[in-house]
Amino acid sequence: KKSELTSGHAKEGRMKKVSSWMRESAVINKKRYHEKGDFTHRDLVYQQLKLPWPIYPRELLIRRDWEFDSKAKKVTLRYKSIEDERVPHTPGYIRAEAVHMMWTFERKPPRAAVNKASGLTEWIDQTYVEVECFADSKGSIPVWFINYLQSSWPTKTLREFQKLVDSAEGYEPWPGLVQW
Repeated sequence: KKSELTSGHAKEGRMKKVSSWMRESAVINKKRYHEKGDFTHRDLVYQQLKLPWPIYPRELLIRRDWEFDSKAKKVTLRYKSIEDERVPHTPGYIRAEAVHMMWTFERKPPRAAVNKASGLTEWIDQTYVEVECFADSKGSIPVWFINYLQSSWPTKTLREFQKLVDSAEGYEPWPGLVQW
């Protein structure tokens, strides 16, 4: 599995400009997805974060637990840092700790939107998204940089996530979620 983990790294130890959401090498222990009903799923995710000099880059190894609730039409992802001998610390990177991270996606009733030009009403699907993140970056990082990240991270992350959703045309939905 080690070659699978390192395939996302460039030779100089820098990350390629690829969203960590999309890197196949970021997910370890891939398991078969369930077809229907409520279920849970667990996998491991490895990420590297390149930060501007003089701040050392960070890496994360996190366990991701998926919970699917078909009655509430809700998916919850919980993340927590772990150590795993298959993924040793990378020289030159500080292993940060995700104390608690959670993403919640919940389907909401469609809302009506009136096109003023045509007068037609269309129904727009809605998804409620909630994010909680408590992390310890470890090591020494200037307060001004942490404040900068805290002010820009949520907006940037949700915009990148929206781009992924918008570019997902042609993908088949997860079989267990089709009826949602």
